[in-house]
Amino acid sequence: NWNAYSRKSQNFAANNQAPTPRQEIIIKRLKSGLSNKAIALELGYSESLIRQETIAIYKVLNVAGRKELIAIPD
Repeated sequence: NWNAYSRKSQNFAANNQAPTPRQEIIIKRLKSGLSNKAIALELGYSESLIRQETIAIYKVLNVAGRKELIAIPD
């Protein structure tokens, strides 16, 4: 989806941030459909940390939620 790819590029340019390495790991798991709880268990983090990182990811990528995140091409 070209619009999603373009939006991802614009998002990085707009806020001059890219996801951290830990956020990239979480993004992959979010895109695979895992819940915050499942991600926390798999990575050995608290569910609260995953929730906080998810919110930070949405801000960095300028998306409203998980559905928009999933729509961004890898």
